[in-house]
Amino acid sequence: MQNTSHQPDHNKALMDGWLNKAQRSRQALSLLQAELHGFVQRWRRSPEAPPQQSNAAASNQPSLVVTEQDSAALEQLRQQLIRSAWPVRKVAIPSLLLYLFLCVWLFPLNQWLNLLLITIITGLFLLFLTVREVMLPNYQAFSEHFRHHFVPALARNFANISYQQNGQLDPSLFVQRLHFGDNRLHPGKTVARSEQSDYFRGNHRGCAWELVQVSFYNQQDTQLFCGQLVLLTLPKHFAGSTSINMPCLESSASRVHLENSDFTTRFSVMATDQISARSWLTPAVMTRLEQLSQLFSDKLRANLSGNSLLLLLPAKQLVALPAIDEPITQSQAGLAFVQELQLFHQLIDALVAQFPTTQA
Repeated sequence: MQNTSHQPDHNKALMDGWLNKAQRSRQALSLLQAELHGFVQRWRRSPEAPPQQSNAAASNQPSLVVTEQDSAALEQLRQQLIRSAWPVRKVAIPSLLLYLFLCVWLFPLNQWLNLLLITIITGLFLLFLTVREVMLPNYQAFSEHFRHHFVPALARNFANISYQQNGQLDPSLFVQRLHFGDNRLHPGKTVARSEQSDYFRGNHRGCAWELVQVSFYNQQDTQLFCGQLVLLTLPKHFAGSTSINMPCLESSASRVHLENSDFTTRFSVMATDQISARSWLTPAVMTRLEQLSQLFSDKLRANLSGNSLLLLLPAKQLVALPAIDEPITQSQAGLAFVQELQLFHQLIDALVAQFPTTQA
């Protein structure tokens, strides 16, 4: 009798191989798109007038503080990536454009139109292969180091923050508070499993906070949410439950009307205890929530229950990869992450300002 015990393992290995190839292809397509966009931007940019940032805008941005040791290795990988981009930027893309120009110049219009579609498809496919084989290995090394070494270094230099690449939050702390719809009417909105990575933990003014990149899936393995989950543990318990931009399924929940009409216009606030909801949603807290939401396309969701504030911030990845042509110490992606950490601490400041006994 033939032994089929290893058949599932073989099938799993094949599936993992296909998924890995698909992921590499998606990364290569994203990289190709970025290179084409960058080529157009470099062509349009006037060398006599490089983009300048106003002093006012610069003063409002957080500073990017990293040690030379933290930035040197990533900068070296960035330089290797730029060198590997030379065949794409100096040969492949100009050759494609030159070929299109010659087609327009040499062939009659009816023949050129017939060649146009096949020319574009063939040219982009060759560009894609060039990017995948020449640039992608260096790009992957650069992105891995940026996400798992440089970004944690930014957090550590900002405050006393710990990091675990494969760390996780206990699902029992948040799963029962996640409502992406009325689960009684739409079972497909119920969270069945989660995937977590890039776990951060910090403490500010006696308030512990945890952040993790997470994806939630239902029973049909359809993704319900992808982004950052943040848990803040406050030094005081609040009565009832307050939800912001999330369904509140308790029968006693009702809409909360706040003095800040702009906030209630942008956010749907439901609570089981109106007095408790108004007590913690002070003007300063609402301002920080609005600022944090703006960093995530105005799609912040939140739930306060007891002394635990849960935030859901949609994002495909923890930190967007920086442009490879900008120095690491000037990375806009890194600055955005530091700004997010600053807003977390400012939100905590606004929350604990209600508790005079909390020590700074």
